[in-house]
Amino acid sequence: MQEIRSVVAGMRDLECRAVQAYQPIVADILRTRSRDTRHIEQTLDGLLGFCGYLSKIGDVIHVLHCFEKDSRKTDKRDLRVAKERLSIVRKRINEEKKDAKRLRTY
Repeated sequence: MQEIRSVVAGMRDLECRAVQAYQPIVADILRTRSRDTRHIEQTLDGLLGFCGYLSKIGDVIHVLHCFEKDSRKTDKRDLRVAKERLSIVRKRINEEKKDAKRLRTY
């Protein structure tokens, strides 16, 4: 449970930093009705740099990892963390299904 709280807190922090960093820039683009596609593209790339990996399994969305990107390429460590956590989630779900099936057979 503590790990879940930690991930949620990390995502909230990431969201706050993204808003603080990009709200003035986006407001300026909208206020000036900028048509500078390069500037708009760079702003969108920056916003996408605050990201997280999510997985929807059934009716549940699992937050696997969240981080702030330093470049357009995603670091291998971040991908590995997300994949490992997805594996753990899938394993837990399979175990829960097996347990539920065993309970039904009794």
